Amino acid sequence: MHITLLMAQSANGLICDKNGKEDFLSKENWQIFVDKAKEIGCLIWGRTTYEAVSSWGSGYLKQLIGVRKIILSRSKKLFLPMGFEQAMSVSEAVYNL
Repeated sequence: MHITLLMAQSANGLICDKNGKEDFLSKENWQIFVDKAKEIGCLIWGRTTYEAVSSWGSGYLKQLIGVRKIILSRSKKLFLPMGFEQAMSVSEAVYNL
C-alpha cells in the first residue's frame, strides 16, 4: 500500500492560529487537496480537521463525495454523517482501507 501525506501549513510552520483558525489557506489550496483526494480515492483526517472543515459550510464536504473518508477519534460519542467512517487509530484506518 502506498500512503501519501498532504499537509497545509503557513510559511512559519503553523497549521492554525491560537484559536484554531486556518484562514491563511486559500481556495486554491483546498481545490488541490480535493483533486488529490479524488485521485487517490480516500482520506484520513483527525477529528479536529474534520470539525474545522465542517465549520466552513457543507459545500466543502460535498466536494468530497465519492472519496472514502475516515475520521480518527477515540470518542465513542462521535457522530459522523453518512459517507464518513470512524477509526480509533491510524493503524485501524489503514487496515480498513
